[in-house]
Amino acid sequence: MLGFTYIRDSWRELRKVTWPSFRESLRLTAAVIVFSVIFGAIIAVVDFGLDKVFRQILLK
Repeated sequence: MLGFTYIRDSWRELRKVTWPSFRESLRLTAAVIVFSVIFGAIIAVVDFGLDKVFRQILLK
């Protein structure tokens, strides 16, 4: 009985949610992709730089 109550209450709460429009969803998804690529590139550059530094230090 507890599981049914949980599912029923969850369904009621989901019906109260204000969902974004399709256009807003696309815009927000594009923003997430752009920021992910930017931060991924930053991490890759830092990783490459630290790799070069540590190789110079450790291989001397």
